Amino acid sequence: MSSQPPPSDQDLFSMSPSMLPLDAYLTPVALPSLSTQRMPIMMPPGYTGPPVYDTPQNPSQPPLYVSQPPFNDPSLQHFATACRTGDLTLIRPFVEDQNRAENFLTSGLTQVVEGGHADAARYLLKSGAAIDAQVPLRAAGSGDVGVFRIFVEEFGWDVNSGCMGGGTVLPLTLHSPTLFSYLLSRNANPNLGPPLYTPSSPRHTQPVPRGTTLTACASTSTSQTFSLLLSHNADLSLSAPLHAAIQASASLPPGNRIPMIEYLIDEVGVDVNGLDDVDGNYGVGTPLHMCARWGRVEEAKVLIARGADVGRPSKWGGSVREEAVRNQWAAFAEFLDGIGRGRG
Repeated sequence: MSSQPPPSDQDLFSMSPSMLPLDAYLTPVALPSLSTQRMPIMMPPGYTGPPVYDTPQNPSQPPLYVSQPPFNDPSLQHFATACRTGDLTLIRPFVEDQNRAENFLTSGLTQVVEGGHADAARYLLKSGAAIDAQVPLRAAGSGDVGVFRIFVEEFGWDVNSGCMGGGTVLPLTLHSPTLFSYLLSRNANPNLGPPLYTPSSPRHTQPVPRGTTLTACASTSTSQTFSLLLSHNADLSLSAPLHAAIQASASLPPGNRIPMIEYLIDEVGVDVNGLDDVDGNYGVGTPLHMCARWGRVEEAKVLIARGADVGRPSKWGGSVREEAVRNQWAAFAEFLDGIGRGRG
């Protein structure tokens, strides 16, 4: 271990995770005081709410932190193996062996919740483990609602807490309808997401108003789930769901997201010619531009049948055909040429 004095919280705050010395991982790393770090975060265009900062504005709210395992503890690997089984008869000896530090216990908690072992999670939390900024991310993968019931109902975890990177856990549970619905029933806010820019370490950020959950739903889930989000006041102005559905189709069999595309246009009323500039100047253009970027002819046909304008330029003035040619989708360019000849 280095003989150098450990860096201050302020030094840690300014470092990227890859720069942190090993010493920094032996104890939870907390944010600097609220009085010294109040950096405003750039918000999506059209946002009219109060300024949002990358540190909590409420002094009673504990700072986000990431509890890293004590890598110098020789029993850590064996403890992790025991926790992955979820078997309390294997886990207890490690916990009762000595006065274990919080980060040791929390490292086990991340293993336990990944497997959806609710009883083991309760035991570790009662023993002193913490629900830090990465535990909910690990728990989301299992889709186990029992683990989250323990977090919320027994240990008071806030479902809108920021996870590592600044987002909330809600969009990560779309694969589990039961867990997703449970979080909404506990007032999970569908209008929160990670900040566009993190002026400090991405390990220490708070959620900001964004349409991350609607975007993820349009990409991977069903119209029923999208409707559920709208019924919980999800804000369409924070998302570009039609573009997201088209982009997601690029890695799926042809037509896989067409039911979602049709639903968004026909029932939700998403603008078939709208631009995807909700996150600033990073958009591709219209939904047809997104089809052109990924060579999605079948999806483009659905859009055109519903009034998509082939001639509408992107925010940067580029045409749909230029987008297809730039991305080497000759078949898509030929499809557009065929439309032009038909009109001629």
